[in-house]
Amino acid sequence: MTVPVNPLTSALQQMQSMAAEAAGESKAATLGQASGAATAGSFATALKSSIDKISDDQNKATGESQAFELGSPNVSLSDVMVDMQKAN
Repeated sequence: MTVPVNPLTSALQQMQSMAAEAAGESKAATLGQASGAATAGSFATALKSSIDKISDDQNKATGESQAFELGSPNVSLSDVMVDMQKAN
């Protein structure tokens, strides 16, 4: 004998299982907030590293620009322009 499946009962069971999964994910997200502090430190480190690289690129471009203006034979205009664009 086949038992007919009530579509409302099936939908209710699916919604309950999804709610249980969502509750589990929200608990994991709450626990993940503690590791968020470590992520914030990593972000600060990455940001500082990026800013330091930009500063180094700008200093290099400025130095090459001054060397080109003074007539240094080993610095070409195209190198100066490319480095200035990288620094920007």
